[in-house]
Amino acid sequence: MKTAMIIATLGAVMHVTPVYAQNIPNGFYAGASLSAMHSNITPSGTNTAGGFGNSDCDTTSVIAGLVCDDDDNVISGSIFAGREAVLSFGPKSSIRVEAELAFAGDSEFVTPSFPGPPGPAAFVYNTEVTSLKTAFLNAYLDRSVSDKLTVFASTGVGASNFKLTTTDGVVQGNESFTNFSFNFGLGASYMLSDHINVFTQIRYIYHGKANMPIAGVGGGAPAGNYAVRLETNEARLGLMYKF
Repeated sequence: MKTAMIIATLGAVMHVTPVYAQNIPNGFYAGASLSAMHSNITPSGTNTAGGFGNSDCDTTSVIAGLVCDDDDNVISGSIFAGREAVLSFGPKSSIRVEAELAFAGDSEFVTPSFPGPPGPAAFVYNTEVTSLKTAFLNAYLDRSVSDKLTVFASTGVGASNFKLTTTDGVVQGNESFTNFSFNFGLGASYMLSDHINVFTQIRYIYHGKANMPIAGVGGGAPAGNYAVRLETNEARLGLMYKF
């Protein structure tokens, strides 16, 4: 009797497993994406030479004719590789993991300088974030909607590296930074063939804070610090090849 039950159980498992494998692939993949990225900085720090705090466009006005813009739009891209269905929740839901290396174009910003609040700024900081690179370890919760369509939620942690440069014509600073970074997003993918998926995603990335000393242009005396918090939002479009 026990032998018959064991045989019947094994038979049921062998019958179900191939169907399950068709619904959720369990293999390695690699791919690439392009993104329209919106970058934003939130400045802080203090110009000790002028005795004022650095601020963003929302909290400080500038005199007529000066542009203030703490946002920029650039193109970014990434390459990645991962594995599907490392953990499954029934026939339609699973978790995949992925390693990603992302690159972004250079961003330019203009933020208030002298004299700072409460009066309008007569000078502005011309700030650049260049050579932005981010390495992530991502996790995706995939949910099959049909044989070809999958929706997903994602999150990831890693490190961002970039160079920060600023000057208002009187003081200046430049330094490279490597920060803890994280992301989260939502998206969907569509199976074009057994091996190729196309996907789209919206994603938020926090690149951390950068704090550097500033000094007079041309090697002048120290003049405090210039700091920013760097964040980006991106709309991604990419292709994934399944091995």
